[in-house]
Amino acid sequence: MELTFAARTDVGRERERNEDNFLVDRKLRLFVVCDGMGGHVAGAVASATAVNAIHEVIANGASLLQAYDDDPRSEARRRDILSLLEHAVQRGSFKVYERATENPHERGMGTTATVLLFAGGRAFIGHVGDSRCYLLRDGAIHQMTEDHSLLADMLKSGRIKSVKEVDRRFRNAVTRAVGIHPTVEVETLDLAIIPSDRFLLCSDGLTGYAAARVLRQILSLEAEESAACDTLIQFANDAGGNDNITAVLATVRSTGHKDDDRIRQLFETVQSITLFRYLSFAEQARVLNVCYDEQFKTGDVVFRKGESGEIAYVIVSGLVEIQVDGVHITELGPGRHFGELALIDQGERSADALISEDTWLLAIHRSAFHEILRRNPRFAVKLLWSFVRSLTSRLRVTTSELTVLKAMYHASTVEDDRNASEFLMPEDLQEMNASPAPPPLPPTLPSGATDVPRRTVTGHMITAVPGSGARGPG
Repeated sequence: MELTFAARTDVGRERERNEDNFLVDRKLRLFVVCDGMGGHVAGAVASATAVNAIHEVIANGASLLQAYDDDPRSEARRRDILSLLEHAVQRGSFKVYERATENPHERGMGTTATVLLFAGGRAFIGHVGDSRCYLLRDGAIHQMTEDHSLLADMLKSGRIKSVKEVDRRFRNAVTRAVGIHPTVEVETLDLAIIPSDRFLLCSDGLTGYAAARVLRQILSLEAEESAACDTLIQFANDAGGNDNITAVLATVRSTGHKDDDRIRQLFETVQSITLFRYLSFAEQARVLNVCYDEQFKTGDVVFRKGESGEIAYVIVSGLVEIQVDGVHITELGPGRHFGELALIDQGERSADALISEDTWLLAIHRSAFHEILRRNPRFAVKLLWSFVRSLTSRLRVTTSELTVLKAMYHASTVEDDRNASEFLMPEDLQEMNASPAPPPLPPTLPSGATDVPRRTVTGHMITAVPGSGARGPG
């Protein structure tokens, strides 16, 4: 893996001290940004303490990084890296809290922590607070972390529509920080990387002024990392510079593996389907992390009608035919999904899924799907809403098709009756028209009868009298 990077920090135009701290370790491919808080010099102490603790834990886990580099397809080792990253931030929280309890003038201090670690052709992100990690990929910029702040919570809940509605004094209030308590909930995420990916770690001294479109423009225009960081710092200072400003930029020049095209196609597929339309890029990455891909040959069977279903599929490439009792229903191509009801009710398959040509499928198991819903309630709402919209769309199409079929059936029935009348003699038609109406049904049961079951079939009332042996029409 080849990376190029640069880092800058600046006190800004209104603060006397710089409470931001960052770390870059070329050998470990580790990048950290911490924005301290606590007043006087405590903020700087908190951020420096957290940076050092995080670095120490990752350095001690270097063997895990090497093992994953050697076997990047190992799911167990991928999870080991995520655990290592979470442990590093937790260690940072404990060390800051411990120091604050030993030094009364530093009590209450804390810091944000945003960590980026590269291993095995993937980027691993650990995050607490309102510093951010952005990814620039193919000209689009994506915020990979979620702000743990009062402002972000108010925007998500709909209590406010714009940042301007909140007094500037409360815009930097965080709801989660490293060191306030001995432990902290750490947000972690990982994703496969491709060449030209650019990751930006920054404190809120930059994001308070630079919207995502501004960051995208600067990162797209400045090819050199050092020049890009200088431009970002200058922009924030020119816009007011009321806080410390830190920017760490890392660009992926080479991933060290041969799966670049495959990874790009998987992301493009997930982004293209209706089911995941309302998810952010980071949420789509989470979905992709719990999926696995399978290759099928022409003539293979994905599943049969009546089988128990626990897996949903997305077509990356190829064709899948859907049949019911040997009758062709439809054919699905790249970007389409099928079998998704298995994620909801685990019921029996209602059709056969057959491979029409060599096909590459992305599969997600019901248990993995439920796990990401459980861990991310807001994510779950968006995903379930997509499910409802997808199923509603299919129901509308089915209703429309049934309406057409019903109209065709009635039209053919009328035509059959008209054709049949052509074979009758005039006197037969006259006799039929003159026939009296059938007698009404008796209002009470016949004498001696104990039960008279009745059922309606196409408008006729069928009455069966026990012992009579008579049967109604049909």
